[in-house]
Amino acid sequence: HVALRYENDGENCVVQGPLPADDESRNVDEEETLTVASKVIVPLVGTPVICHGLRSRSSSHLNGKIGDLRSYSEDRNRCFIHFEEEGLEPAEINVGSVRILFELPEER
Repeated sequence: HVALRYENDGENCVVQGPLPADDESRNVDEEETLTVASKVIVPLVGTPVICHGLRSRSSSHLNGKIGDLRSYSEDRNRCFIHFEEEGLEPAEINVGSVRILFELPEER
């Protein structure tokens, strides 16, 4: 499946699929659009993401920061994020605190 957008302030994610195997051509007519809980979405490696909902002193400064997912540990339910902002060190973030970045946020 491919993620299309978030709804209900990020509570749900709209996805479309299933996607075909590499050697098959995509038939959009056979795909369906579903709404699923965002907490079950795990972005693929290389996906642009934004951090949200981080509360600890050691990580709350990463809320709203943009990066890309470099790896995911299913055992630990954590993503390794490399941030675009200069000076920010890469960090391991709980997958529930990472959202797919569909659009760049407006500059403040």
